[in-house]
Amino acid sequence: MLLEAVANGTITMQDVVLLFSIDGAQLYRNKQSDCWIYIWVVANLGPDKRYKKRFILVGGVIPGPKHPDDLDSFLYPGFFHVSALMREGLKVWNAALNSEALSRIFVALGMADGPAMATVQGTVGHHGARGCRIYCGLVGRHKPGCPHYYPALLKLLGPPIPGCEHDDILLTSIRLPSADEYQENLKLVVAADSDTQFKQLRRATGICKPSIFSGLSRIFPLPLGFPIDLMHLTGLNLPDLFMGLFRGVIKGSTRSDPKTWPCAVLQGQVWVDHGRRVERAMNFLPGFHDHLSLQVCTLHAAHYLGSTLLAESLQNLSGYCHPTSRRDPTWRLLESKELLDKAVVEFEELYYARDPDRLHIVRPAIHNLWHTPDEIVRKGTLIGCTQYLIERVIGELGADIKQPSNPYANLSQRALRRCQMNGLKIMLPYTDRNLKPPGWLPRGAIDLGDGYALLRALDGCARPLPPSELAAFNDFWLLHPELRPRAPKVRKWARLRTPREQVARSAWKETEKPLSRLRMARCVKFLHDGRTDVGEVKYYCLLGSEGQQRAVTLVSVFGPPDMQLYEDSFKMVELRTYQGAQNLLVIDAKSIKSVVGMVPDDMDMAADYTVDYEHLHVGLHYAVVEKMGFTLDAMAGVRDPEMDIDE
Repeated sequence: MLLEAVANGTITMQDVVLLFSIDGAQLYRNKQSDCWIYIWVVANLGPDKRYKKRFILVGGVIPGPKHPDDLDSFLYPGFFHVSALMREGLKVWNAALNSEALSRIFVALGMADGPAMATVQGTVGHHGARGCRIYCGLVGRHKPGCPHYYPALLKLLGPPIPGCEHDDILLTSIRLPSADEYQENLKLVVAADSDTQFKQLRRATGICKPSIFSGLSRIFPLPLGFPIDLMHLTGLNLPDLFMGLFRGVIKGSTRSDPKTWPCAVLQGQVWVDHGRRVERAMNFLPGFHDHLSLQVCTLHAAHYLGSTLLAESLQNLSGYCHPTSRRDPTWRLLESKELLDKAVVEFEELYYARDPDRLHIVRPAIHNLWHTPDEIVRKGTLIGCTQYLIERVIGELGADIKQPSNPYANLSQRALRRCQMNGLKIMLPYTDRNLKPPGWLPRGAIDLGDGYALLRALDGCARPLPPSELAAFNDFWLLHPELRPRAPKVRKWARLRTPREQVARSAWKETEKPLSRLRMARCVKFLHDGRTDVGEVKYYCLLGSEGQQRAVTLVSVFGPPDMQLYEDSFKMVELRTYQGAQNLLVIDAKSIKSVVGMVPDDMDMAADYTVDYEHLHVGLHYAVVEKMGFTLDAMAGVRDPEMDIDE
């Protein structure tokens, strides 16, 4: 939609494109302290800038602790100014062109979590008959005597329920969001003559009031400017749903105990053992995976449970696929769409099974997940328009509160001060003490270009190659004879920075520590002969004469993935065998694309990590683990902690 608006002249080169985001937060854990914050994001800036703290515009702080009766009244002052800039424009001096330009605002997207989205959008929310977040044509179903609707495709068994008599719904028959339908339905609701007629139209249309966005003159036609939020969907809603099913703790059933359902396999000792496996897996994951729960069975940290560690317990359960990268090729979107079409129907057949007592299992998260490929085609990548950003802003502002006796006023002043400081830093960049100059590297590092850099530690001298490593280097020198040294010696480097702002370490230094004191970060994905492989980095080095040196990496290549498991898990679980010195290969350092974790498939619970200096063992199977959402972390300025280590 945005590209079309630029192509047809709706958005010009002088205009400012904004993204709106709002969310609520509880300032203190143990007392009622709710508040709401909204921000504006300048989409004109590149993804490497727009999500950083100094470029985020805090729009307002809405105090609590009670929920605002009329949220629009708090948003109105900010929207009034935005509307004025849309209509009148803002004169800006363009120093590069030495001319004056008239810049106007265009609000491209409105972002919020589910409850806030319903308020901002003017719809009934996820509990209504037409409760789809993006306002598709699906009509939900409800339990007997319960007014809460669920987006179920399959018709309920038993006596017909008024309002739910419609037959099974085919996914291909669901109408996608339409601006014309929305406007026609809104006119009907606004023209209601009585309260009874209004309630009937509200149920039929899913609209309860005009959206505050309808007062803005330069937006996409409503409701097309409200995207799906991948953060809450994939990070909270789906894990909570599936963990509730697998553990048998999901609430809402009155005629059966969820602990007796066939899917409730993570109970008792199985759940405790799984928690221990997750705890021990921490040492095999790089530091940028953040801190794992020490024991998930007591802290209920469902978002740390990966498909890899659950493979043994959930052998017969279907997987799901959701695109979360910045650039998804067409074939991947088509594949995701095909998988999700099957997964949504299979989910209802397996878990809901047309049973009215289990209708609550069909949560809106399942329906929203099905929409993601279509939304990417319509709006572009969704990873750049999630609630992750506003959650981060709320966390940072909340941490700045210094007056607990009056937190809301203090929070407002902190937000105002941040806006003032950001403006000062933009006008006078040298006042930003945290802003590192372009191309900054730690002491002793070597810039390799294209975003790569060698980082210390550095060996004190060049050392002879042992026979196993010499064979791998000889194979490389046959292809690149100009890089062969006079004597088969190399000087080792310990770390490599990649363009993704990750730091890949090496076995040369990591094996000096026991596994118990390590977050292993030496396993990488790299390109070789046109395919993607996974390897353990032994070390890095420079080959060639002074001035024409080339950085290379000695890796131990893992075996090919178990393709049967890979296909059965919908290409989610990639299990490979560690081969150690039996499969050494020298590659160009710039062929490394990302740092990954390699978690043992069969976790030895009796192994003593305090005396394990090898970490990876020949013949064992390891699963590839990549951090979902790391791209967004990098865009927001969250750095790999290794970036700031100067060895």
